[in-house]
Amino acid sequence: MKKRNALLTLLAVVALPAFAGGQVDVRLGIIQHEALQDVAAELLRAIYKRAGLTLRIEPYPSARLERLTRMNQVDGEVSRVAAYFSRNPQLIQVEPAFYALVTSAFARVDRAMTLNSLSELKDYRVGVVKGDVHAAVATEGLPVVQADDNAQLFRYLESGRIDIAIDAALNGADAIKELSLEGVVKNIGDFNRRELFHVLVPAKREVAAKVSATIRLMQASGELQAMIKRLENARVNSDAPRRY
Repeated sequence: MKKRNALLTLLAVVALPAFAGGQVDVRLGIIQHEALQDVAAELLRAIYKRAGLTLRIEPYPSARLERLTRMNQVDGEVSRVAAYFSRNPQLIQVEPAFYALVTSAFARVDRAMTLNSLSELKDYRVGVVKGDVHAAVATEGLPVVQADDNAQLFRYLESGRIDIAIDAALNGADAIKELSLEGVVKNIGDFNRRELFHVLVPAKREVAAKVSATIRLMQASGELQAMIKRLENARVNSDAPRRY
């Protein structure tokens, strides 16, 4: 009975009129050139559509996007890990998480490297994408080479400028395919799994409530989980170019 009542409450929230004047156009930023963000964007499009909201998504480098969000020059971001909100407490962390990433390490195949723990990173030259919070957490206290985006990070790895690249598992798999690095670069370890949350600025608090309720409904029905599996498989097995 409690579960049924909770579901009815969620349905009531989603069924509320969006706002005076009809649908709302929400302008979001996305971290460019990342497969994980592309998948998250498609999930969020479906969530917003179900909630009766419209959105526009524009790509930016990760660090620049954080600055734009802090300055309220966008209405929010597609997704960030929980640690992002610790350093940006003014932003809305839309609950619950709607996606997740696995932080992974990548190295050249010819180095025959293994990595059992992220604590071993201190012995290597490590690269990350500037502004990627999960990579910053994984390499905290270490000197790192910062790349502007995912493609540049893996070019650094290919050329030998760095020994290890830290990125999301899906991003790495996509970069290896996109840059034709099969047999050159490989995943040498999956480590932390981190949930991904939608980001909104305080002015969009009413949007956050509707999106939150819709995520819960889509998770309860299993629709969101099925969509994640389908989109990830399509991304890894398709030759389609990166969208953002």
